[in-house]
Amino acid sequence: MRETEVDEEPDYRINLPSGAVVDVTVNKVEPWEKFPSGWHYALHYGTRDGDTILRYDNGHNDDEHHRHEGEERETVEFPGMEELYQRFLEEVKEHERE
Repeated sequence: MRETEVDEEPDYRINLPSGAVVDVTVNKVEPWEKFPSGWHYALHYGTRDGDTILRYDNGHNDDEHHRHEGEERETVEFPGMEELYQRFLEEVKEHERE
């Protein structure tokens, strides 16, 4: 197993007027068995207290990509970082409009 350094701290945080936050962490890494896509990421939308509303991530000690909604977690296809990021932003916008 090969280890690589990945930064777990968000690259940026957006505080939304609704009181929710968006934390984005994206690391381009050398592809290996844990991150064969070459990406380690967490796209988080939640409360300021840390509760998850929506999150896309990988790196749960496997090579799967996940979508979290509240406490639920499902494995999803990884269409590429840019497409996934756009999907995430659209879902956040939709939720904020509700």
